[in-house]
Amino acid sequence: MARAHETPEDLPLIGRGWAAAGWEAPPEREALDAVLRGRVVLLHSRDYHALWVNSAAMASAGIHRGTADPPDGVIERRPSGEPTGVFREHASRFFDGLMPVPTAETDLPLVQDAVQRLLSQGMTSVHDFEETPRRRCSRRCHRAVVRASAC
Repeated sequence: MARAHETPEDLPLIGRGWAAAGWEAPPEREALDAVLRGRVVLLHSRDYHALWVNSAAMASAGIHRGTADPPDGVIERRPSGEPTGVFREHASRFFDGLMPVPTAETDLPLVQDAVQRLLSQGMTSVHDFEETPRRRCSRRCHRAVVRASAC
């Protein structure tokens, strides 16, 4: 959230890296609402198996108490049936339409930064489990520096 001011207000704020293990309270949308009310916030868990969103994101995606869990996905709910703001596995796909479409122009600086971070840690090879445009860009742009492979 510290870098929220770096993203234009009309774009969703997308982040990653949370892990609720050891937290006093589970992640809930109201915690995000309190910090960035009205702005779409989408936070991927550390392992990318969950997405924590705020009320603005849920409203933009049309998610409400009556939204059914998708196949292979879970909407975490309160005992009342109201979604908490955490969407597991394929339930996170409800928010795909809110995320900007990646392009080579937007991804290249991200990939270059990632490569520099990998190299600074002594890593010269990475492996990905999915083939996405970003990963294709990574292999195309940095094959000579960091070896990237996909399943």
